[in-house]
Amino acid sequence: RTFVEHATDAFFLHRFDGRILDINERACATLGYTREELVGAHPAIFDDAATRKTIVDSIVGLRSGETFSFETEHRRKDGSSFPVEVRVRSFDDAGERQTLAFARDITERKRAENALRQSEEALRHAQEIARVGNWVFDTRTASFSGSAEASRILGWAPGEGSMNLLAKAVHPEDLERATRGWTAMFQGKSYEIEHRIVVGGQIR
Repeated sequence: RTFVEHATDAFFLHRFDGRILDINERACATLGYTREELVGAHPAIFDDAATRKTIVDSIVGLRSGETFSFETEHRRKDGSSFPVEVRVRSFDDAGERQTLAFARDITERKRAENALRQSEEALRHAQEIARVGNWVFDTRTASFSGSAEASRILGWAPGEGSMNLLAKAVHPEDLERATRGWTAMFQGKSYEIEHRIVVGGQIR
């Protein structure tokens, strides 16, 4: 109980039909309701997506001991809303199915994700204007990703790209020089190199 009361996430204990059996202080603080207002209530008062059917369907499809997570929005008593990540675990207590739900406010994470999307969009526009592309190779996972402009320059379909395709795009006479540069990259060193590429039979 001490752990639950001092948890940084809002805690909810639900009956099979979704009715709230218990909460912690964090749940009251984040939603702006008193304990008396929340215990016995249905989550629909702060989550428009939480109908009785959706809750029962989720619990029925969740075997005892399993956990699943999802994102939704919670609405405070004053009407303001905020995004949350909810983790739900189902269990049987004296033959009765109940669920534990922990809701985490992810407002800051969403802001960071939105800022990253805006930054990536600005970079994409800048690359289009400057006709400059970039590609990233993760030496740990051997995964390859390139920007939309890099794909256009190299003649790749959107989402296509690999070190093998990049090597094939390099003019044969420049491949040895390009390979030396890539080797330096794999060693964690910076490098700058110029080489020709062949796209659709044309040299660029």
